[in-house]
Amino acid sequence: MSLRDVRGRWDSGLHSFWAFVGLLFAPGIVVHELAHAGACRLLGVKLTQTRLVGLPVIPAGLTKPALGWVRHERPRSAWKAFLIAIAPLVVNTVAALSVFTAVTRSLLPVDVITYPNTVSGLVRLHWDILVVETGLQTQLLGLLGLWIGVSLAVTAMPSTRDALNTAIVSLETEGLERRLVYGPSVVLFVLAASAFGFGLLYAVALTAVGLGGREALVAVRYDFIGYALASVVITLTVERRGFVGIVRSRLTNPSRSFLELTPVVLSRILSLQQEMEADEPLTDEAIAFLVAHLDHGQLEVRYQSASALATVAWEDHSRLGAWMDRLIERAVAEPVDSVRVKLLYSISAGAIPDTDRELLRDVSIDALTAESTDLRLVAAQVVGRLAKADPGLVAAHVETVLEALTDDELSETARGNLAVAVSRIAGEVPSAVRPYRDDLASHRTDSNEKVATFVERALKRTADGAGESRSDSHEG
Repeated sequence: MSLRDVRGRWDSGLHSFWAFVGLLFAPGIVVHELAHAGACRLLGVKLTQTRLVGLPVIPAGLTKPALGWVRHERPRSAWKAFLIAIAPLVVNTVAALSVFTAVTRSLLPVDVITYPNTVSGLVRLHWDILVVETGLQTQLLGLLGLWIGVSLAVTAMPSTRDALNTAIVSLETEGLERRLVYGPSVVLFVLAASAFGFGLLYAVALTAVGLGGREALVAVRYDFIGYALASVVITLTVERRGFVGIVRSRLTNPSRSFLELTPVVLSRILSLQQEMEADEPLTDEAIAFLVAHLDHGQLEVRYQSASALATVAWEDHSRLGAWMDRLIERAVAEPVDSVRVKLLYSISAGAIPDTDRELLRDVSIDALTAESTDLRLVAAQVVGRLAKADPGLVAAHVETVLEALTDDELSETARGNLAVAVSRIAGEVPSAVRPYRDDLASHRTDSNEKVATFVERALKRTADGAGESRSDSHEG
């Protein structure tokens, strides 16, 4: 089973769970995404993709299933990014309160005098009144209103991705705008990362206020304590997540504390990138910092770290020698193509390392069949260099390499590298290439002169009677 197959396996139980969540909170998810989209249109930010709600899928560039999303161009203004991020918080809150008000004032035939001490009991009380005191039509409307109101409240909180987008844009700006927006974006991230606690606490408060006002909010105070305790228990098991994550980080490693909060890490990474742009070489400590964050839970941190390391590799590949095994391990484990591109480039920009070549072969052969053209391009470079260093290492994957030769989206240089790789394998292990002579023959007249030349050389080496071990010191 290939690495891609392993990554592509989808647990049916988890899929069913997320599908249930999507159905349960569909109204809130739709309004949440519409709020993002509406804010983009009002602020003149171009939308590139909108999915209001549906069965759970893993969108391109992410690692977790999503039910809905809005993609847009990165705003140039940090204020615009911040407003787009908090739009669902405002819109879902107003919508939830409006729906709850409609249920209590328009559908309930009697006033509620006393309230239960849980939000679930509060919702059930309103439903019981509807069942006892009203007809079927009003009951259905009431049930619909309670469902929509709760789903709007639960999905009001922006996601950590929304908060990170704001943090990144604010870090790319300068002066007063950066100082005013970056702090709120960090706070928004902390709240969003604590969503199990704060998000549900906010939903509890919103539901209580919507159904009964301040008196109901006081009555359900014990729910707040329960959700807060649950949040503590769960967040204690997760690094760099929310309020409790910061406290845990401080207790377990005092030198990290707040500095390991994701927006702050991003700030450090972007500052290192700016140093490189100013032709200031990074210290070994800075490179170690970048390598350490290649396994960060947030995609943006991994991508920016890998991008910075790719720049280091371009300028002086030898600087990464001490971390090469780690880079290969991360390239194997990384599920997002855009990050794998940077990692594979960092590895292959210089001499192929002596260690972990089999892992590097596996991840590069797998990348040759990826959907990302950029990933296939850099994979062709890695495969070519591996075949130069050790043709036998790639011999078992000739079929995949030949399939890549037919990829019109690959550059002429990349296709040439693959043809050279096949020729080298044919020189060292002719038996591995011989079964594919018919496929090779179709490239004899290839428009790419380098491909045609080295395919012809591979055909000669695999002809009947050709030796089992040959070499050609003139191959490039």
